[in-house]
Amino acid sequence: MSWVSAAVVHQVDRPMHRTRRSVPTVRQLLWHRWETARTLTEFPGLAATMDLLLRRVARPWRTAPLPRYPAFRR
Repeated sequence: MSWVSAAVVHQVDRPMHRTRRSVPTVRQLLWHRWETARTLTEFPGLAATMDLLLRRVARPWRTAPLPRYPAFRR
């Protein structure tokens, strides 16, 4: 999903679902996935690539972080 969506997301952000509004945006989801993958110490090459994507591609997005999943909220 990341490589296909990056070109589209670079121009405009949109919700992941057309009709439901309590869903994350594409940029929020990509940011979350890239941030999570950046912490994978078992795969240093992947972590470095995710760090590069976050610094070069996602930095200007200024997207809000994903809210905590309801089951993990207190």
